[in-house]
Amino acid sequence: YDAGKHYGEGIIKNYSIKLTKEIGKKYNSTNLKRMRQFYLLIEKGAPIGHQLSWSHYRELIPLKDINAIKYYIYLCEKLNLTRNELVIKIRNREYERLDEETKSKIITEIEKIE
Repeated sequence: YDAGKHYGEGIIKNYSIKLTKEIGKKYNSTNLKRMRQFYLLIEKGAPIGHQLSWSHYRELIPLKDINAIKYYIYLCEKLNLTRNELVIKIRNREYERLDEETKSKIITEIEKIE
C-alpha cells in the first residue's frame, strides 16, 4: 500500500478498480471524477435541468461561475439545445459577453423559476 503524500490520495483509483470489477467499465477513474464534479456542481446550487443529458453536464462541469452555469442550463431548457449547440454557446462565451445589467436581470429571472 502506497499512502502517498496526501490524505485520500488514490481513493478514486482504488474505488474505480473495485467498482469496475463488481459492476462494470462505466466506473473507471475518469467517470468517478466526473461524478464527483457533478455532485460539487449541484452542491454549489446549480439546478438540475430535466431536459439535460449527462453530455450537457460534462460541458458545464468545468465552468467556475455558478451564474454562468445557471444561464446555460436555462438556455438549454428554454431553447432545447443539443450538446453541440451548448458547446458553441460556451465557446463563444455568450454569458460572459453580456453586460452586468443584463446578467443581473437574467439571473433574477432564473432564480424566480427555481
